[in-house]
Amino acid sequence: MKLTALSLAPVLLAATASLSAQCITLNESETPWLPDPVLHDRVYKFVAPAAMTVTDFELYTHSVVTEGSTLFTRLYLQNGAGEPRNNAAAFGTLNFPNWNPGWFAANLTSQVSLDAGQEFYVGYQISHVTHRPEASSGTSTECWRRELGINTDWIRTTTDKFPMVRIHCLDTNGTDRTFGTGCQSAGGIPQSLALDTPNIGETVRIRGRRMPAGAAGSLFVGFEDDFMGGLPLPFELSLLQMPGCSIYTSSEVAVSFVTDAAGKATLDLAIDDDPNIIGMLVYFQHACVDPTANAFGIAWSEALEITIGW
Repeated sequence: MKLTALSLAPVLLAATASLSAQCITLNESETPWLPDPVLHDRVYKFVAPAAMTVTDFELYTHSVVTEGSTLFTRLYLQNGAGEPRNNAAAFGTLNFPNWNPGWFAANLTSQVSLDAGQEFYVGYQISHVTHRPEASSGTSTECWRRELGINTDWIRTTTDKFPMVRIHCLDTNGTDRTFGTGCQSAGGIPQSLALDTPNIGETVRIRGRRMPAGAAGSLFVGFEDDFMGGLPLPFELSLLQMPGCSIYTSSEVAVSFVTDAAGKATLDLAIDDDPNIIGMLVYFQHACVDPTANAFGIAWSEALEITIGW
């Protein structure tokens, strides 16, 4: 039986053809509000939501002169002191054809591979002919600057900024894995499976199987696998007369189902087309009514973990 479709969008964090897939976006576009007459390097801090390879980034900005201009762009890794390194990991240029605002690609000359959670910085060498790619409000991040010159120290600005940046990466598909153990039902030991690749903007079918035909049950969806409220996970259910059964997910969402004649139930899960949820982990576990399973009459599946990709 197919369940009613579920979207992760309400639960999770509320390009040109030549560019790779967008993997991080910060702030919507609006006219950059502040020119800067001082020549300096200016960068913004980001954290890789998953292991990824950065190919390019875009800035929303514009030239202050009608004939356009060129910026030198940079990507820096972080040093041991929590600051941008002195030497860039990748270089590029950004060309403005005229003074009209828009998204402009940095065109990095080399790709940079990052680990999940690794901090890095993207930015440019600012000049008097360019507006900063910063909005007056929005989502903030650290901004660092240094005067032009060799081995000049980086200085963090006194206030966080609201940069308008799109970071592009090589496509990295989402993944799934099962873990834990289920407990016996009349249809076998229930399983939770992902039938599709869990990427942003896609629909993934989450299937429970090996359950009794016509059995009522619930699919539990969670975003943690270590605690459910204050309860440590996994939580073994022998004390509730379900020996060999355990809860593995924090279970923020529960979706009811009735299995088909083959003991299966399928949920269409719509994943929001939002780069900010790349790398997020989501957990699933099926439970169904089965009077033969144990004294409590509930059988549980193993757990399914998906990692959202793009």
